[in-house]
Amino acid sequence: MNPARTAELAYWTGMLKNAEQFVPSREKDRSPDTVGTLRQLSLTLPAAVTTSLLNRVAAAFHARINDILLTAFVLSTLQWRRLNSTKATSLLIDLEGHGPRRNS
Repeated sequence: MNPARTAELAYWTGMLKNAEQFVPSREKDRSPDTVGTLRQLSLTLPAAVTTSLLNRVAAAFHARINDILLTAFVLSTLQWRRLNSTKATSLLIDLEGHGPRRNS
């Protein structure tokens, strides 16, 4: 283990102390998830937007597309929370990676 990362444990654990639920304004639905209750939203981005995301935005922030998409997800979730009267200003995401990852 990296001692510098271990030294940060108390800080990061403290960040979670008062964390809100992902969708805090709703009570938990105790009914089972079934095909009958499934809802789906599909969006298609125009080629110009996709090209901009893959090339210009990623290059401008020295990031990969996964970083850009994750940032967009967090920003849209926080905007949704603000519109639904929550005061949360952060979002905890547990990421899992597969395969080799280069550090850059």
